[in-house]
Amino acid sequence: MFGKKNLLEEKNIHLIFTISLILKGAFALFETLGGILAYFVSQQSLVNFVSAITEGELIEDPRDLIANYLLQSALHLSISSQHFIAFYLLGHGVIKCC
Repeated sequence: MFGKKNLLEEKNIHLIFTISLILKGAFALFETLGGILAYFVSQQSLVNFVSAITEGELIEDPRDLIANYLLQSALHLSISSQHFIAFYLLGHGVIKCC
């Protein structure tokens, strides 16, 4: 009886391990794709996207802390910061895939 219970626990551990590897691979793929996207998206496209997301909240409450922070961050993002983010995500995603 002890052997069967132990075997079930080992199967569960193996299943959890397999699921965690699949999730790690999926996150690595999303990081890689995010890095590629971050490199090719223009600052104006990013500002337009953030404006569209925060527009409703800022109409409701013009002093909303989070919405204003996101919008100001998008407006002041430099090209070098964008390239750093892109290469960081791309490098981190590729390393996690290997």
